[in-house]
Amino acid sequence: MKCKMECTICPASSASVFSGLPEEKLRQLEQVQTTNVYKKHQIVFYEGNPALGIYCISEGKVKLYKTTEEGKQRILKISGVGALLGYASLFSGQNEQYTAEVIEDAHICFLEKNGFLAFLKKSPELAMAVLSRLSVETIKSHEQLLDQTFKSARRRLAEMLLSLRGSFGQKDKKGVRLNLSLTRDELSQAIGATMETTVRLLSEFKQEGIITEEDHKILILKSDELAALATPAF
Repeated sequence: MKCKMECTICPASSASVFSGLPEEKLRQLEQVQTTNVYKKHQIVFYEGNPALGIYCISEGKVKLYKTTEEGKQRILKISGVGALLGYASLFSGQNEQYTAEVIEDAHICFLEKNGFLAFLKKSPELAMAVLSRLSVETIKSHEQLLDQTFKSARRRLAEMLLSLRGSFGQKDKKGVRLNLSLTRDELSQAIGATMETTVRLLSEFKQEGIITEEDHKILILKSDELAALATPAF
């Protein structure tokens, strides 16, 4: 379902690369975007499809994953409000490199390729912001590849929970609640471990009093201890 979101009052305005644009530029941006409403589990775009434009999450959360030759998913990232999707493929001229699936009902703005590129040419400040974000994402991808090679599953899970805490954490009287619901399978896909290993590690974290679960959401009770698990010992 389509709707219209005004860029000047968008909930993502303070978190996206468009946040520094003056109101006049944002009004121009509205002319090349449409907003689509997605339900949980709907696909925004598929890996291998042509890159038709970029997507900006106004509300909700999306998981980005690649599919292995065995048909298994490998989650690359969980993206929330303000995140841009699909821009690396757009600039490289390649097909989409991953599948984007909604994990929480979402409003996502779509900016068609030609209109967005024309807007970008007239907005050097935006071009630099997009380039900066693309560079950061490239560095993170390299780090993720190294993580799979050198870090234990226990450490990778600790780092994932800390990353989710930074992106989706909500302070609670007991600790920090992760304001999203991920299945055991999705967590295992995100850290590159088997579901059995992920379930065992979550149980260990609970037994150690580091985390608990309430209403199907993880509550981090001891952030310092979780951070210690994510830090290598020398």
